Amino acid sequence: MIEIPLGLRRALETGECVLFLGAGIGHNLRDPSGRTAPTAAILANEIADHFSIDTSPQNKADLAKISSIIEIRIGRPELESFLRSRLSNLRPDDNLLWLFSLRWRAIFTTNYDYSIRYAYDLLSNPKQQPIVITQTSEITKYDPRFQVPIYHLHGTLFGPSQPHIVITENDYSIFREQRKMLFELLKYEFATSTILYIGYSHQDSNWRLVLNELYSEFASSQQPRSYRIAPATDALDLEILTARNIETLECTYDDFYLSASVLLSPEDVDVHRLQQERSKIPSDFISEFDRNPASVTRLFSSWTYVNQAPFNEVSNIYDFIRGDKPNWGLVGARHIFERDIESQIYDEVIDNITNQDNKVYINLILAPACYGITTLLMTVASRLVKDRVGAVFFLNSEQSILEGDVEYINSLFSENIILFVDNAAEQGEALNLVVSRLQNSGKRAVFILGERLNEWRQARTRIYGKEFTLDPLSDAEIDRLLDYLSNQGELNTLTPLSRDLQHSIIKQKHGKELVVVMRETTEGKSFDAILENEFRGIKDPLSRKLYLFVCCFYQHGAYIRDSLLSRLLGVSNTELYDLTDEATEGVVIYDCIDKARDTFGARARHRVIAAVVWERCGDASEKEQILQGALNNLNLNYQSDKDAFDRFVRSDRIVDSIRSLEGKTRFFDRASDKDPLSPYVKQHYARMLWRNDRPNLALAQINSAIDLNPRVRVLHHTKGIILAGLAIGSESNEVARRYLVQSEKAFNHCLSM
Repeated sequence: MIEIPLGLRRALETGECVLFLGAGIGHNLRDPSGRTAPTAAILANEIADHFSIDTSPQNKADLAKISSIIEIRIGRPELESFLRSRLSNLRPDDNLLWLFSLRWRAIFTTNYDYSIRYAYDLLSNPKQQPIVITQTSEITKYDPRFQVPIYHLHGTLFGPSQPHIVITENDYSIFREQRKMLFELLKYEFATSTILYIGYSHQDSNWRLVLNELYSEFASSQQPRSYRIAPATDALDLEILTARNIETLECTYDDFYLSASVLLSPEDVDVHRLQQERSKIPSDFISEFDRNPASVTRLFSSWTYVNQAPFNEVSNIYDFIRGDKPNWGLVGARHIFERDIESQIYDEVIDNITNQDNKVYINLILAPACYGITTLLMTVASRLVKDRVGAVFFLNSEQSILEGDVEYINSLFSENIILFVDNAAEQGEALNLVVSRLQNSGKRAVFILGERLNEWRQARTRIYGKEFTLDPLSDAEIDRLLDYLSNQGELNTLTPLSRDLQHSIIKQKHGKELVVVMRETTEGKSFDAILENEFRGIKDPLSRKLYLFVCCFYQHGAYIRDSLLSRLLGVSNTELYDLTDEATEGVVIYDCIDKARDTFGARARHRVIAAVVWERCGDASEKEQILQGALNNLNLNYQSDKDAFDRFVRSDRIVDSIRSLEGKTRFFDRASDKDPLSPYVKQHYARMLWRNDRPNLALAQINSAIDLNPRVRVLHHTKGIILAGLAIGSESNEVARRYLVQSEKAFNHCLSM
C-alpha cells in the first residue's frame, strides 16, 4: 500500500477536493470489444491510420496536428464521426467507479468522452448528481449542495447540443479566452480547495496546457495545494512541480485506489448541511423536505412561496418611494396605493381557479417601463394569499423557470396553483415548454405574467392569454396616490398646496413613468436633475465610480456580481463594502442572486434611474473605459455575466456610445473572443460596421455569422439589409444589380424559413 498525504486524505474525506482527469485514466475504461480508451498519442496514430495520413512517427503522435490535417483534407464532420465512434460506450471499471462515489467540489477534464457521466449513472447511490458543462455550452445552472459540475475543458462529443470540441491547432487559439474564463472560475470558486490530478503524464500536451493556464491565473497569488498521481516522473520535473505546490504520488491510479479505498473514511457532511437548509424552508414544506431535500431546496432557490413570504420584515417604504422595488414587508403592510386594474386581475384569477376544467390559464399584465408592474404583481399575490385562494409562488429576481420545478409544484398541490413571473419576456422559451407540458398532461395552473409592453411584443414566445394594460394614472389613482404620499409624510413640496393644485400638478405628468411622477412632483425638480444632484452628492471617487459601473449594467436589467465589481475597482470584496457602503447607501442595492453559492449582485433602484445616471453623469471617456473594462472582465460561466454580455452586445445605444470606430471594433473583437461560436455577436458586429459606413466589412461579418448557424432567420435578414445598402451605394449599375439580386435572395430565404 502507498502512503496518502494527510492533506489529500482530509480533502477527499470532507469533499473539499477538485478533480482533474486526463486521458491516462483510459486504462480503466473499456469499450464493448475490450479495448481501453486511447491516450492522446495513440488516438492521433489511430486517426492517421484510419484516414491514411502518411507522415513521420513524431507527427503521427501529435493529436492537434493530425486533426488539423484531417480537417483541411477531409473535413471536420468526418473527424468528429470517427472520434465519436472510437470513444463511445466506454465503461469504467470498478476501481474507477469508486472515484466517483466520493464527493467533489468540481471535476475538470480534458477528455472528450462521456465516461464520467456514465460512471455516475452506474452508481446505485451517488452522493452527488452530475451536471455536464462544456466550455462552449450555454450556461448550465447547478446546485453545489447536491450536484457536482463536470467541466469539459475541450468540449465533448456526446450530449444534446452540436459538438464543438477543441482538438485542432486552430481550436486551441480560438477557444483560449473561454478556457481562461474556466480557470478564472476555478480560481474564485474553488480557491480554498485541494486539487487532485489523475491521468496526466508529464509528456501530455494537455498536462502542460493545464499547468500553464493555472500558473497564469494564480501568478499573483498562492498556488492551490495540489497532488498528482503519475507512475514515472523525471527527478527534475518533480522538483519543478514541488516548487509549484504540486506533490506527485509515484504510483498508478489502481495502486492509489487500493490504498485510498481502505484508508479513507469519508465524512457524512450531508447531515449538518441538510439541517442548515431545513431551517430556511417554509414550514408547509418541512415534511416534504425530509423526503426529498434536493428538489425542495432547488425549488426555493428559484421561487418564493408567497403563502409564507416574510410579510413581517421591515417595510422599505422610504426606498420604494425613491424608486426601489417593494419588499414583502411593504406589500404586507399595504404601504401602496391601489391601481384601478387590481380588482379586475384578482377577479379574473378567482374565475380561473373556480372553473372546473383542467386548463392552464395565462394572464398578462403589460405596461411601459416604470408603471409599477412589479408592485402590482406582488400586491395581487399577497391578496390571493390573504384570502386563502391557493398555493401562490413568485419567481425570484435573476432566476430562471425550470420545467422540473413547475412539475414538482404540480405534484405537491392537486389544484389552485398560481404562479407569478415578473420580466416574463426573459423566460419566453422556458414558459413555452412549461405551459405546453402542463397542457399536454391535463394539469391545472394559473400564470400571472408581468412585462414591459414593447419587450413582450418582441419576445420569442407562443404564449397567449388575457391581457391587462396598466395605463397612466387615472383621476381616482391620482387621489389615492396623494392620500398615500400624505399618509407616509412624503408630499414634500406639495404639502402647502391645495388638493386641487396637487392633483393638477400630478395630472401634468400624465403619461410619465410612476417613479418619475412621484419624484418630480414631490421634489419640485426634473427627474434628471434630481438624479444628477444625487450623483454629485457622492463625494467619494471610488463610490461614484462604483455607482457608474452598477448603472452601466442595470440600465439593461443586469446585475453585476460583487466579486466582479471589486475586481474592476481594484479592491478586495471586504474593502468594497467597507469603503463604499456609507456613500452609496440607498442608491446601490445588493441582492442575493444565487442562494446556493451565496452570491450577491449589485443593482440600482430602477432601470430608468440607472439609464438616466449612465447618460447624464460621468464623462464620455470614463464611461468608455468602464464599458471596455467591464467587457474584458466578464466571465460567461456566470449567468449574471452572460446576461450582461448579451445585453451589451445587442444594445446599439451602448455600442454607439463608444466614440471611435477603433474602440467599437475592439469591443466586438473582445466579445468574439469570449463567445466565438455565437452568431449573434457577429451579427451585431456586422450591424455596427454597417452603421459606421463599412458595408464590405459588415458583409464579411454577417457571412461568418451565417456560417456558424445558417438556420437563424434574423441573420439572413441582416445580410439582406447590408446587400441592399451596397446596391444603393454602388456607383456601377451592373454591380448594384448584382447586389440587389443577392439581397432579394437573402430576404426570400428569410421568408421561407
